[in-house]
Amino acid sequence: MKYFVTAFIVFGIIFQLQSQTKSLATTPNELLEKSNNQYTAGWILLGTGTAFMVTSLAIVPDYSAYGESPNQTLDTVLGWTGVISFIASVPIFLSAGQNARLAARLSLQNQALHQPISLPGHPKSMPAISLKIPL
Repeated sequence: MKYFVTAFIVFGIIFQLQSQTKSLATTPNELLEKSNNQYTAGWILLGTGTAFMVTSLAIVPDYSAYGESPNQTLDTVLGWTGVISFIASVPIFLSAGQNARLAARLSLQNQALHQPISLPGHPKSMPAISLKIPL
């Protein structure tokens, strides 16, 4: 039993270390796509949570078709699932907003080159990454 647990822990650590291969989103387009996906997921969680809570309130708790036990178990499961889904949507919306603001801070734009003597054939501007740091 001791060997089984040790092997399980070792293989678990190995697989966990190999699962972290994707790099973080760094470009503004990746951050905007991530923000849009999180925003969609937040609306889905908010909508399903609201639907489950309304359904839980609409179910009559002591109704049963065959005179058996009441529907309180279903009512409770729907209610708690709705509340948990509703609450889980809040951090997802906050994360989506943070990613959208970060994408707005990182932008690619053309910067004007200020040269004392303008030579023919030299560019007047060059691409640059703009980083805005809010204080």
